[in-house]
Amino acid sequence: MIPDVSIKKGWRVNQFFTAFIVNLAAFAQGVVIGWPSPVMPSLQSSHSPIGINPMTDEETSWLGSLLCLGALVGTPAFTHLANHYSRKMTGYLLGVPSVISWLMVILAKSEPVLYLARFIVGFSGAGNVILCPLYVSEMADDNIRGTLGTYMMLFTNAGVVFSYLVGFYSSYLIFSCVCLIMPVAFLVGFFFLPESPVYLLKQGKYYEAEKALYWFKNGDKESVDMAIEEIVKSLKFYEENLSGTPLRQVLGNRGTVRGLIISLLLILNIQLSGISAFQAYTAQVFRESGGALSRSSSTIVIGVLQLFSVLTTSFLIDRAGRKILLLISNLLSSTCLCAFGIYLYLKSRGIEVTGYEWAPVVCLSLYVVAVSLGIGPVPLLIMSEIFSPGVRAIAMTISLCFLWVASFLVCKFFPDLYTSMGLFGCCWLFAGSCFVFGLLEWAVVVETKNRSFESISRELNGNKSKKDVILSKSAIVYVDS
Repeated sequence: MIPDVSIKKGWRVNQFFTAFIVNLAAFAQGVVIGWPSPVMPSLQSSHSPIGINPMTDEETSWLGSLLCLGALVGTPAFTHLANHYSRKMTGYLLGVPSVISWLMVILAKSEPVLYLARFIVGFSGAGNVILCPLYVSEMADDNIRGTLGTYMMLFTNAGVVFSYLVGFYSSYLIFSCVCLIMPVAFLVGFFFLPESPVYLLKQGKYYEAEKALYWFKNGDKESVDMAIEEIVKSLKFYEENLSGTPLRQVLGNRGTVRGLIISLLLILNIQLSGISAFQAYTAQVFRESGGALSRSSSTIVIGVLQLFSVLTTSFLIDRAGRKILLLISNLLSSTCLCAFGIYLYLKSRGIEVTGYEWAPVVCLSLYVVAVSLGIGPVPLLIMSEIFSPGVRAIAMTISLCFLWVASFLVCKFFPDLYTSMGLFGCCWLFAGSCFVFGLLEWAVVVETKNRSFESISRELNGNKSKKDVILSKSAIVYVDS
């Protein structure tokens, strides 16, 4: 959102620091996502920490799916908060429910209390998905926006790995107490950050916006003045050109409709790649597939590889571009899932697979690496780049609600799916999905690498200029004249 008018790299230090602090919320959410995998064995044991009777597979399936239902409810609530009561207020209100939910997990003595806690932390997680990309995109320079935009997935995966490392080697109580620290750390760090300059200017608070930009730009007046001019020009343009209800604004503009279609396509790609299901049931998948490593070791290896893959993507995304990463990610994911499915099919038919015990770990490791190259981190970044300030709230709300509905369906019914199709059938289904989505996205997704919103908007509306064509095929940084 903020144009890169700086040649002094020191100006970006505060922007990287801000992205780190904001994405502590993503780290906390990653811990939430990874939590079920290490605790399910104890919850299903005869010595369950929350009740007398072990939880069944049906009961534990709600631990992941209720997270999605909570997020579905939280998405419109936090969107409204972010746009009417500031980004800062949104951050505080997403941290507090998370703290409450972990206290409930620690004190839970029955399944309903645990279910309610997961619903609440899912509600809080919706705020994380809204706040992190929104706040970062509104304070970051154009040519590092992609890198900082991948931090959300990077920190989320780091949280997942952290939950695996702590959860598999500690008790239920100690693990849950450690998890409680994460949202508290976010709240403390977020308190010291300034408000988003875009939000402040939208509210007519020029002095406060200037002060915030001075912090983001390390006090350079020329850079601050140019950033304010750019933001004001963008906000004024969309106030003059958009009318009617928010939904009418979305559906009445060709570029916004196309952007919404792209967003929904990217979201379906995430969920039908199978990553949510495999992430929630990693230990159970290794239990069925067998392998050279133990379930806990295999799960940790997968998580660590996923983390470093997203770290690699953060360096590549503003160099290679979004579309090529999506294509490579989908094709590699499809190949890995096909190979894993073949192994599982042969094993299920009683065919000797001795000597190939390494296959489950290798296939799933390469699969999560492939997903982390594009399918995982790129969609939310693109979604934060293709909508105008005037319609971003409603468009993102529609997109994210769709995300949580799809995620709920995948997480809730994945156990039923592999019961009816077999795990190998699930792998082949997700593999076919990745292949199809890779080709579709290459055809319809716009490249947003190093481009201003005005340039992206022209292409979405079918008015791409010669300069935009050159930009979409190169690494040239576009600056509007």
